[in-house]
Amino acid sequence: MRVVLFLLYCFFSGIVLSASEKARWNADHIPKGETHVGDYYASGKNIRIDGTVTGDVFVLGSEVFINGIVDGNVTAIGGAVRIFGEIKKNARIIAGQTHVSGHIHDRLNILSGSAALLSSAKVTGNMLAFCGNMELGGVLEKNARIYASSIRVSANIVGNLLAYVGKLEVTSDAKIGGLLEYWSSSDAVIADGANIVKGVSHRPPFFHSLWKGSALKKLKMGSQLAAILMNFFYTFCFALLVFRYFPQKIKRSVQVLDAKPVKAFFAGVVLAIVLPLLCLLLLISILGVPFALTLIAINVIGFYTAKIITIRWLMQLVSRKKEIKHRNIYFFLTLAGYYLITLIPFVGFTISIAVMFLGLGALILSRSAIGEMQKLPQ
Repeated sequence: MRVVLFLLYCFFSGIVLSASEKARWNADHIPKGETHVGDYYASGKNIRIDGTVTGDVFVLGSEVFINGIVDGNVTAIGGAVRIFGEIKKNARIIAGQTHVSGHIHDRLNILSGSAALLSSAKVTGNMLAFCGNMELGGVLEKNARIYASSIRVSANIVGNLLAYVGKLEVTSDAKIGGLLEYWSSSDAVIADGANIVKGVSHRPPFFHSLWKGSALKKLKMGSQLAAILMNFFYTFCFALLVFRYFPQKIKRSVQVLDAKPVKAFFAGVVLAIVLPLLCLLLLISILGVPFALTLIAINVIGFYTAKIITIRWLMQLVSRKKEIKHRNIYFFLTLAGYYLITLIPFVGFTISIAVMFLGLGALILSRSAIGEMQKLPQ
C-alpha cells in the first residue's frame, strides 16, 4: 500500500507544481552564503542550491544539485539529481540517476533508473527505493525497503533491509543491525566479513518455489518425455509419407550412403554451414526476404528428411539384408533405438548431429549424381 501511495504522490505532486497558480518559480541558482526565506520553486536545465532554503524545495530540471541546507522537504525531478548537502526533513526524488552523499534527517524516497548512496551519505529516517541498479552505502539509521534489478550493499543499516531484487550482493563492509530479508529467484552473494545481526531470510517467488517442488519436477520430466514421444511419432509418420511418395529419391540417397558415407558426411557438414549463411544474406535485402523464408522452410523439411534417410540406411546395415519384409516395422524399431540413444548426454547429441550430416550429404549427392547412381547395383 505504501508503494502505491508513494507513486501516486510523485505523480500528483508533478501536476500540482505545473498547475498551481500560487507557485512562484524563481531563479535556478541559490549561491553559497545566500538564504532563501520560504518555499523554493525552480525549473530549468541546471538547478543548483548552494545556499540555504528555510522552507520546502520543489525543483524540476535536467540536472539538480543540492549542496546547501534545506530546512524543509525536498521534491526533485530531473535527469540527474545529486544531493551533497543537508535536508532537514523528507527527500523525494524522481530521476534517471540519483547520487546521495549528504545528510537527510527524515525519510528518503527514490524512483530512479540507477541510484547510489555513497559512503558519506546518512539517512536518519526510513528509506524506500525503486531502482534499476542500486549502490547502497553510507549510514541508514532505520529501515530500508528496496525494489531493484540489482543491489550492492556496503552500508551500515541500523534496522532491517527488505529487498525485492533480481541479484543481491552484500560486501564485507556491510553491517545490518536487523534482518536481511529478500525476495529473489537467485541466492544472494554475501561476503564472509558482512555483519548481519538478525540473520538472512531468503523468500523465493511463489512460482519459482512451486516449480522447484518434487511434484512439478516429475511433471516437468513427464512433459519432456511427452515432447520426445511426439517428436518420435511425428518423424515416423513423416517418414511413411516420404517413403510412399518419394521412393526413388530415398533409394538413391541410401545407395549414396552405401557407396560413399565419408563423402556424404563432409558434404552434409558443408551444406549445414552454407544454408544458414545463404538465408542470412537473403534476409539482408528486401527482395531476398521471400526467398529466404522459402529456403528456411525447405531447410526444416530437409533436416527431417536427412534424419529419415540415415536411419533407413542404418536399418539396412543392422538387418544385413537388401530386401526386408515389413520395412515399416523394422524402420519403427530402428527409429526407436535411435531416439533412445539420443537420450544419452553428449553421446546422443553427437550421434544426432552425425545422422543429420550424413542424411544431408546423401540428399545433395543423390541429386547431383543421378547418372552415377544409376551405375550402382539396384
